[in-house]
Formats: sequence, structure tokens, C-alpha cells
Amino acid sequence: MTIERWRSRWEEGRIAFHSDEVHGDLRRWEARFLSGAQPPRRVLVPLCGKSRDLDWLARRGHDVVGVEFVEQAVIALFEESGRAPVRDELGGVSRWRDGALTVLQGDFFALAELPGLGVFDCVWDRAALVAVEPARRDAYVAVVLGLLRPGGRVLLNAFEYDQTRRSGPPWSVPDEEVRARFASRGVERLARVDAVAANHEIAAGHDYWWVSTYLVGGAAP
Repeated sequence: MTIERWRSRWEEGRIAFHSDEVHGDLRRWEARFLSGAQPPRRVLVPLCGKSRDLDWLARRGHDVVGVEFVEQAVIALFEESGRAPVRDELGGVSRWRDGALTVLQGDFFALAELPGLGVFDCVWDRAALVAVEPARRDAYVAVVLGLLRPGGRVLLNAFEYDQTRRSGPPWSVPDEEVRARFASRGVERLARVDAVAANHEIAAGHDYWWVSTYLVGGAAP
């Protein structure tokens, strides 16, 4: 999906992918994902939309940086969190900040070029990889791993379904592909849910639709 099509979906209100709740996997796996040190942890959230996850993480004491291209989504994120951000520029990117929560409004693939961005302890991929067109997955993973400190962790959601039955996004990213792309950091699958059996609307009309949660870089404590 192009940036213009993505912006159009927001303008037209076609954002059924958005949830008004903090993601269940983030709550469930918080200890594994964010363990290793006391807050604050520095957490990156790619393609964040107006997710409630960012405010939740920030209020739990972490230093949170989201990345989102659509200004409408960024404004909604802060408004719905009851925050009044200060806006400035960082290397040509709009930076919105309120306390421990920052959102960079710009192209995620150019993130590594921003001055002084530094590295992150954790990356919360809340269905970002599955939103990236297959031809750009190599570039996406390179940016994520390039910004992740040694020993850092990625909590990642991925979908697996028959790609011939529909066109993404979200795209199907099979288990073996997730493991291959993040092999250098080590991959553990934490959960695998059958969305068809659960009657999840996203799986309607499909023979199978697996929702998997992975922890990259985190050995069991």
C-alpha cells in the first residue's frame, strides 16, 4: 500500500484495523518483552497509527517513540490520550512530544538517517511487518534491527493465511519467514491462535488464518 492510499484510508475513516483497547499480547507478554532492567525502557513502535499502546507504555514509565506518516493519526493519538504535545522538527521530520511519549511523523524507512535518534531497548511490532509490502520487508527489518541495541527485544505479531485468497495488507508472513528474517537475534514463538476457530472477523471466508506472537532476542529468564 502506498503512502497516499494509506493517507486516504485515514481521511475516509477506513481504519477498522484500529483498536480502542491496549493490545492483549502487549499486556500478556509485558514481563518477557520489557524485562532485563527497570523502567524506563526505550521502546520503538513502528507504523503506530493512533494506537493506545503508546500512551499505556509511557504511563508505565517507559520512553516511547512511535513512527507514523499520517498527521491525522498522530493528532488523534495525542487527543485520545488526553495529551497536549509540543511539535518541532528533527532532521526534516515532524516530532510531537508530551512527556515520555514522542511520535515522529514521517517515513519509517528514513528513520536511520535522523540525527541523534539513538538505539532502542525494545520494538513493539503491532502488525507493522504484515502491513509492509513484501518487496520492502528486507528494508523494514534492516531498519528495525539497525535501531535495536545488542540484546534488545522485538515483540511481533504476524498473520499467516492463503495469500491467493486475498491481497494485503495485512499480508501473510509465514512462520519460517519470520524466523529467517530475525535469525541473527534468535526467535521464540510465544503463541499461535487460530483466528478461524475463534470466529475473528479478519479470518472470515478463509480456510485458515493463524495469528502468531514472537519474541525476538529474548531468551527465557
